[in-house]
Amino acid sequence: MAPVPDDVIERFTLFATRAGDEFGSAVRSRSLGSGSSRLPLLQVGPFSVVAADGLVIDIAPTSGMPARRWELGWDESDFAEAWFLLTDHLLTGRLEPGRLDAFVARVIAMVGQAGDVKVSTVQAEFDRVVTVTPHRHGAVPFEVLVIKDDSVVVRGDDFGWWDLDGDGDDGLVEALRVVTQFVVRGGAIRSTWRTCDLLDVDGAVVGGSYRDGAHRLRPRQLHFLPYMRGRATETVHPSH
Repeated sequence: MAPVPDDVIERFTLFATRAGDEFGSAVRSRSLGSGSSRLPLLQVGPFSVVAADGLVIDIAPTSGMPARRWELGWDESDFAEAWFLLTDHLLTGRLEPGRLDAFVARVIAMVGQAGDVKVSTVQAEFDRVVTVTPHRHGAVPFEVLVIKDDSVVVRGDDFGWWDLDGDGDDGLVEALRVVTQFVVRGGAIRSTWRTCDLLDVDGAVVGGSYRDGAHRLRPRQLHFLPYMRGRATETVHPSH
């Protein structure tokens, strides 16, 4: 097998860095082989992509789902397709059964060693309560409360009670986007008396408006840092 060209290795490295920025410590990257025959490999759970004679993407079989495989080239468009397959797999989970448990596993993997994650199944009304506490000062603690196949709520002392748009699976997808912003990217929460918008580090709206129908919030803009250093622009100023 011919060595992987240097420009492809560079492109793959950028791909792996982006995956780590988006999905945290769930991402593992390494090389297969040695010397000039090294093949870059990225794995996220059962999903893997390796640069061999092209990009080879495999998703290991799970209960009720067969193995999946794609063989692509090395062009920019092939890397774009590989990124779509990765994000589709992680953000929608369409290739996995047990969406609720898969969601909890992704949150735990994303937080990694940068915080504490406690999962409870005993709180009234909810099938899972995921409580996340950062180790870093200036990052935001939060809870995700899930009623299976019904609704998903994100709650925090700093921003209130967000009943996410969409039920069941759609709610989990939206919750994962919110968690990714809290844990990996950093940003800000802009609150009015009843609603909140989730902003990125540049002030652009990335989620919301989320409504808290039970509590009156204090109008303000709360800046928060990502859980790990280097994951977002360090000009973000924590407000607590």
